[in-house]
Amino acid sequence: MQEQRSSPLKSKKEWTQDLYQHYAINDHNSVPRNLNVLFWYNLNETRGFRLTPRGYDVVRMAGYTLYHHKIDLKTYPITNRLLVLMDKILVTPYYWNNKQDIVLMDEKLSVLLELSGGDLFSAVEMNT
Repeated sequence: MQEQRSSPLKSKKEWTQDLYQHYAINDHNSVPRNLNVLFWYNLNETRGFRLTPRGYDVVRMAGYTLYHHKIDLKTYPITNRLLVLMDKILVTPYYWNNKQDIVLMDEKLSVLLELSGGDLFSAVEMNT
């Protein structure tokens, strides 16, 4: 499997189409009318790049470059405010498993997260 680089210049519609192509390779027969339901938590057409578990599996299997991080939720909780901020600002898919694991596709944000000592809120704010 060849590693794929993510392109931050893709729109959400383009990401959805790309993910569906990788999803369809596995011969999935049931396709909802709205593909956004398969891959995204936020069904807004232009923003909100948080992946569903199925969307994350597709991204992982497609071989995109992923940056895995553990978040200390006691020190830096992932709040609704942070998720809304991420929906507004981020332009590449990411996956949070509702625990301490977050997987990013944005290399710059990944570096900022490391530099901020695991403070995702600060890293997202610096990424603007």
